[in-house]
Amino acid sequence: MKRKQCIVLEHCRDFIIENIDGKRLLDPMVEGGIFSTDDDDEIRSNQTRKACAERFYEKLLQSKHDNTYDTFKTALKVCNVDYIVKELEKYEKKYENEPETNLPDPRKTTGGKVPSSSNVKIVGSKNSVIVGGSNISININN
Repeated sequence: MKRKQCIVLEHCRDFIIENIDGKRLLDPMVEGGIFSTDDDDEIRSNQTRKACAERFYEKLLQSKHDNTYDTFKTALKVCNVDYIVKELEKYEKKYENEPETNLPDPRKTTGGKVPSSSNVKIVGSKNSVIVGGSNISININN
């Protein structure tokens, strides 16, 4: 997947997770060769819709296939959630003239893995934390 496509997905992360049914999207993603049957089983094993959507998103961003993004958009259309495609396309336009090399790759800032929710303890002041390709300054008064 291209860097611009990853950036678009990162901008829409919360929107995607809130609005997709990961289980409905699995068949087109497996048929398109993006997800394996093991990925399918792993995503389906989640108990809640949100957990399933989060795992789906993590697998999506981790994919190394060149056609991941287009296959995802096609799956969204097949599942009649075109409004998500329209949201993605808004961000595509924002970055269409931006050179790939000027954009950070969210997959590299996390070592190729999408951060999952976890507890983090930060001690000190003016710490810089990188989460999903975003810089966040945290000031803590001790």
